[in-house]
Amino acid sequence: MKKAIYLPTAILSSLILFTSCGPTLTVTNDYDKTANFSQFHTFKIVKLEQQYQALSQFNQTRVINAVQAQMIAKGFTPSETPDVLVNITSILKNQKELVANSYGYGGGYRPYAWGGGNMSTTVNVQNYTAGSLIIEVANASTQK
Repeated sequence: MKKAIYLPTAILSSLILFTSCGPTLTVTNDYDKTANFSQFHTFKIVKLEQQYQALSQFNQTRVINAVQAQMIAKGFTPSETPDVLVNITSILKNQKELVANSYGYGGGYRPYAWGGGNMSTTVNVQNYTAGSLIIEVANASTQK
């Protein structure tokens, strides 16, 4: 009976731990609310513009293939004379994060005297790459 209670609790605890430590991803979108999207049927990816730190050729191919797959899944057809132009921009920057952890305990009473406490602080520098991927879709005839 105890195993039946501990197993779901352990799984749930592990799930909460792993999901709470994951990176955050923010997705935003903005578009012209007056545009008639039903008139667009074909697309062309015009370029993959990169700012600051460049993507590897492998990742460039992955991004372009993912965008093409999503456009096709939404009903668009690739074309050399497209209705819409797709521009992809990647922005990558190296970032640093300082994390300070303090550990210690206070003093305590010992026979015949008060004892001193102990305190230590460690500072860790974490390097990571922060990135943005911007996908712009524009009307090929008006460039808007």
